[in-house]
Amino acid sequence: MSASIKRKMELYKLSTKVLTIVCIILMASVLIFTIITTLKQPVEYCETNECIRSAASMKFSMNVKTDPCQDFFKYTCGRWQRENFLPPNYKKYSKLSQITERINSAAHQFLSDEDAKDEISPVKQSRMFYRSCVNRSEFIFVMMTDRFQVDYIQGDS
Repeated sequence: MSASIKRKMELYKLSTKVLTIVCIILMASVLIFTIITTLKQPVEYCETNECIRSAASMKFSMNVKTDPCQDFFKYTCGRWQRENFLPPNYKKYSKLSQITERINSAAHQFLSDEDAKDEISPVKQSRMFYRSCVNRSEFIFVMMTDRFQVDYIQGDS
C-alpha cells in the first residue's frame, strides 16, 4: 500500500473515532438536559377540599403497622372497618356505600329545596316532579344500600 492510502485510512479511522465521541457526548447532553428539565418542573398536587378529604380518609383507613409486602389489603384498609361502623339495616358497608349515601342525601336535599326565581326550568320541573311523587308527611326516607327505601308511616290523608 502506498503512503497516501495509509494516511487516508488512518485519517478515516481517526475521524470515525472523533465522530463517535461527539455523538456520544451529544446524546449524553440531550439525556442530561431532559432529566434536568423534567426534575425542575414543579410537581402539581390536588389541593381542593375534595382531594384533601379523600387523602385524609385513605390515610385514616391505613394500618401502617402492617408490612405492605406481607398483607397489602390489611396495610391499605386495616383500620377502615374499626373506624366505620356498620349502620343498621346494612348487610355490608364500604367506602362506595358512604359515597352513595352522601350523593343520595345531596340529591334529596337539592330536590327538597324551594325553587329560586332565577332557577332554570329543568331544575324547577325536576323539583315539581319530585314533590308530586313524595308527600313528606306520609313518607320518611331511609338510605338502604344503593337507593332510597321508602317506609310508610301513618299519614293524615
